[in-house]
Amino acid sequence: MIIYTVGHSNLSIAGLLAILQQHGISLLADVRSAPHSRLWPQFNQRELQNSLRDEGIGYFFLGKELGGRPEDDHLRSTSGSSNYDAMARTPLYRRGLSQLLTVGNQQPTTILVQRGRPPSLPSLQARYPHA
Repeated sequence: MIIYTVGHSNLSIAGLLAILQQHGISLLADVRSAPHSRLWPQFNQRELQNSLRDEGIGYFFLGKELGGRPEDDHLRSTSGSSNYDAMARTPLYRRGLSQLLTVGNQQPTTILVQRGRPPSLPSLQARYPHA
């Protein structure tokens, strides 16, 4: 099983869909804590879901479980940044990861993040940086 990552960054919706289709992705797992963008409204949750559905690609929101902005203040440092080690130990995160692995075993899946390429993760967009 390979679960890819892709960041929407400043892609067009057509660019994102082309990347997903080129790799046979049938499910996009959105792990953004806040699935909306003022700058890139095509990636607001509803608009994205509709675009994916029109292309036969499923949408699965896991931002609450795996997103980088936890609701629990204890999961942030005093400067306000996320404490990913602490987040990874929570039941919510583990449940989200389990769900992701389950769907990733069933169908070709990619994780959607906001930035172009998350650090230390294999990325579809790394192969197609100008899509």
